[in-house]
Amino acid sequence: MRMRNVAGTVTVAIAVAMSAAACGGSDSTSELVVGGWNAIVEAAEKEGKVTIYGSQGDTQLADLKERFEAEYDIDVDVVRGGDGDLAAKVDAEAQTGRGAADLWFAASDPMIIAADDKGYFVSPVGPAFEADEVAWDVISPKGTYFTSNSGVLTIGWNVNELPEGMTDYTDFLKPEMKGRFGVIEPLAAAYVDFYLWLEENYGDGFAEELAAQEPKVYTSTLAMAEAVVSGEIAAATFVQPLTSQMEAGAPVDWGIGAKGYWGPALKGGVLSSAPNPNAAQVLANFIVTRGGQEALGRDGGSILPDIEGAVGSAAEARISDNEILTPEKVSVFQDDWRRSFQ
Repeated sequence: MRMRNVAGTVTVAIAVAMSAAACGGSDSTSELVVGGWNAIVEAAEKEGKVTIYGSQGDTQLADLKERFEAEYDIDVDVVRGGDGDLAAKVDAEAQTGRGAADLWFAASDPMIIAADDKGYFVSPVGPAFEADEVAWDVISPKGTYFTSNSGVLTIGWNVNELPEGMTDYTDFLKPEMKGRFGVIEPLAAAYVDFYLWLEENYGDGFAEELAAQEPKVYTSTLAMAEAVVSGEIAAATFVQPLTSQMEAGAPVDWGIGAKGYWGPALKGGVLSSAPNPNAAQVLANFIVTRGGQEALGRDGGSILPDIEGAVGSAAEARISDNEILTPEKVSVFQDDWRRSFQ
């Protein structure tokens, strides 16, 4: 299915962030303090809470919350959702000046870039953003939004249903797999990019070949993974590594295909409409430390090297072609996809 045509020093960074926050129009009574990192941490703990919107995995976000709250006297409210739903919430909050989210991360490059162009993000100011072991020109190319981690989306299967396992995406085309596996509905540009990646690696028309196998359609990776665990489907084309499920005793396994895996970078940062700007900066800083990366990089890609549980590098994440993934072209692709799969 082809796409049819249709950081500097902390003090300086604080000044930049305060200026951007003022442009964001938040009606928050809290402001980013001046006086260095220790003053920001003190102010953050006085704010006492921080809200993060993200499309990272539930397990990863829960681990991030637990680790952060163990280190700081700040409560974390996690709102997990799809890129489109969270983007709409962030946009509404920015437009009304009534911010609820302090940080936001998404897998869709076009969404994050468009939001940054509108001034929705401010520069992170924490000391961890000066770490020498991070390629900041890749991780935070504009000095505002940054990569928190990257996804690894790959093949998973139920070992009771498929005791011999699977080795590649081409296995889904075998006659015995008809009607027995799940696919993701491309509700966001990032999911469209997954299908483009499949066709780049397995040839034009590969998506139509999958559609001819009459797979079950899912709108989230979590629901698809649960379906594999329960045996509702024998296998899935688009799940995170099922390590947590395996550790819990579920009859599942996972693997990376012959052409590798599709994995987008999760990007975002501190919002200019953040009602808790100091706590937002402290959480942003924690995200790029080893503790934060051990949480978010689990079963995916990390921005830091040698992170336990990571299976890839966020610096090597899939870079989508934003000239192809325009809203108009994405919409056309989605219409074509639905005609084939539904």
